[in-house]
Amino acid sequence: LMSRLIVIATVVFGLPTLAVAALLVLLAHPETFQDEIAQGFEAATGWQLNVETMQWRYFPPVSLKLSRVSVENEGPLAELSEASVDVAFWPLVLGGNLELQGIVVDGLKLNLESQAEGANNWTPLDRARPSARLPPPGLDSTSEPTPFDLGNLRIASVDITNMIVVHTDAVAATRTEASVDQLRAVEIGYGAPFEINFSGKLNHGDSLSLVTSGRAHLQLEPGLRRLELNELSLENELSLADLPKVRSTLNLSGTYFADQLKLNQIALTVPGGRLEGSLVFADLSTAPALAGKWSALLNPRKVLEAVGAASALPTGDALQSFRLASDFSASGKELQLTGIEGTLDDAAFNGTATFTAGVVPEVRFEMDVGVLDLSALSATDSTPADVAASTTPIADRKLIPVALLRSLNADGRVRIAGLRSADLEAANLDLAVILREARLTATFAAEAYGGTVDWQAKVNASSAGLNVSSRLDAHAGGIDVAALAATQWITGSLTLDSGLTSQGSMLSEILASIDGSS
Repeated sequence: LMSRLIVIATVVFGLPTLAVAALLVLLAHPETFQDEIAQGFEAATGWQLNVETMQWRYFPPVSLKLSRVSVENEGPLAELSEASVDVAFWPLVLGGNLELQGIVVDGLKLNLESQAEGANNWTPLDRARPSARLPPPGLDSTSEPTPFDLGNLRIASVDITNMIVVHTDAVAATRTEASVDQLRAVEIGYGAPFEINFSGKLNHGDSLSLVTSGRAHLQLEPGLRRLELNELSLENELSLADLPKVRSTLNLSGTYFADQLKLNQIALTVPGGRLEGSLVFADLSTAPALAGKWSALLNPRKVLEAVGAASALPTGDALQSFRLASDFSASGKELQLTGIEGTLDDAAFNGTATFTAGVVPEVRFEMDVGVLDLSALSATDSTPADVAASTTPIADRKLIPVALLRSLNADGRVRIAGLRSADLEAANLDLAVILREARLTATFAAEAYGGTVDWQAKVNASSAGLNVSSRLDAHAGGIDVAALAATQWITGSLTLDSGLTSQGSMLSEILASIDGSS
């Protein structure tokens, strides 16, 4: 009996010991596997993998460390200074559970380059045409992808430092660089929230610079079928060319499930106000579409002061409050804004707008505005112009934006119930614009000074050459001359009919060709 117990004990304790010993022998020479790893990596991705140093640590815990790693695809694609993975020893040996105690990545740099005709440096040459590739064995074009499942995997911590992604657009001659200075996540796993802290920067040439830091709380379900973003909080410092730095905060929360992303809360706080909203991205893998709501509550004066445009502010008490809210939806190439409602100081407005992308983008809008009271705007003091200045020739300039007329289609209308200022009081203002194939028709009508005013302007810039033709027809009836001239020494009413034509887009061309009668 004793000998049998010894045999059983030997089998129970000796075989795992031998297995561990065999594993340690294999791990003692990691360079044995480097060629196989490189070949497998190239077969799976089409990229060439080079690892200068691969080191194992046996106990405790089991650890793999890589140093000076590079990935090439007809040139340098990625570089890595150092990375290591620590695996808990006893859960792996006794229960077969993969429990990662730490993942560390330092000095990862990605060099991405967009080239002419849609080419890039990250697509392997033999995979540039997806239609020519065959699906992997056992997977046809109708097979459903298998959800990504890590079983009982838990990761105690992930640390990423000094990560840089550089994207160069050779066609547009632009360079964008994003960097992660530090990212740390702890207690990653299924079924319970875990925290991520990070900081980084984004630079787009000399025109944009963004410094950001924040934290997030995530929760995952097995198979990554569901992801909950319980809280994302960002603190940002944005710099644009020739403008002062603007600080803001952004908060997000939402859920990804069943090919749908819901952001229940989006809140952006900027100097002078706050923007809020929610949106839903549906059918992300097939026909992406989005819908949601958004609103803004701003103090225009504080916003302009924050961006260094205080000099553009009018004197007086106007532009103290701006509120705007609408529903929005987008699918394919079209974006719609419906239920637009808002106020500017005491003036209310509402309407709809649609934007359609294409070779020539199109904008359609309709807006109704209440009474705009601009009487609070104080006229700025002005000094008489120097006599010599009145004899200075007027500088020639472009009056008709030909390039804009040829790059956009538009169809819109704005109706304003009333307009008041220190010098003007008008009612029932109506402005309509139709722009098709570089042919513009704009109309305006209003009631003012006891009478009516209306005009129609037509511009044709559709010619491939430089010829631009314009026509203006204006009419006025029953205008009170005393009110118009703001004086009592002349009375009467004014009726006007005017028709003028011109050629060209520059001021000098229009003045040289203007013709018609009034």
